[in-house]
Amino acid sequence: MGRSFANLHIKSKDLEKTIEALRKLSEEHPEVLGKPKNEAQEFKVTMYVSKSNEN
Repeated sequence: MGRSFANLHIKSKDLEKTIEALRKLSEEHPEVLGKPKNEAQEFKVTMYVSKSNEN
């Protein structure tokens, strides 16, 4: 099994809502993470979140 990496830049003032939206996206639409919907095997999703250097 290969590995995938995505770099997303999301501007938001509400960190919790952003993380919840990313979790929901990964659960409901696993194909965005390179995993077919019909594949039953569990896979680990790791997210690294950091604040911008801007305001």
